[in-house]
Amino acid sequence: MRTLSQSASSVPVICVVDSKTHTRAFLRDEIEDLGFMTQECADSVELASILRTAPDVVVSRIADDPAETIEILNLLHAHHFRGDILLVGSRDTATSTVENCGRQLNLAMLAPLGTPYRAVDLHDRLLKFLPSRQSRSWSVDIAESLRNGWFELWYQGKVDARRLEICGAEATIV
Repeated sequence: MRTLSQSASSVPVICVVDSKTHTRAFLRDEIEDLGFMTQECADSVELASILRTAPDVVVSRIADDPAETIEILNLLHAHHFRGDILLVGSRDTATSTVENCGRQLNLAMLAPLGTPYRAVDLHDRLLKFLPSRQSRSWSVDIAESLRNGWFELWYQGKVDARRLEICGAEATIV
């Protein structure tokens, strides 16, 4: 897990709150792949200590019982949280109840994400509003960056979705 306070960097910090370790890990990895810093916690008790670092966004999954998520929203309101909140949960009455609670508390609610495993939707939600928060844009000389080792070149297997076979490799610059 990479963490960084806002005072040390202009990179937005996103806090993932979820009681399920595998869901937190998946969301954390996807968010970090977008270039953001992450923090994570399992519940509102742990979140209270993380709020001192002033994350930009709190991502929380709506469990079967929305009371846990509403408790998180009340905690954010009590700490005068000024960031944005991204809820993860299927469109049902629980999601609507939690969204309405957040709006009543005057919290900045983003459009909910239906499932944590739709990375495309997660990317859309975060990339549409976070780049405007970054204080400066960076121009990079690719040749100099590669020479100085500022980038890492990662290879991963490319999978043919129809046949479920590995069919080559993809490269990513990090």
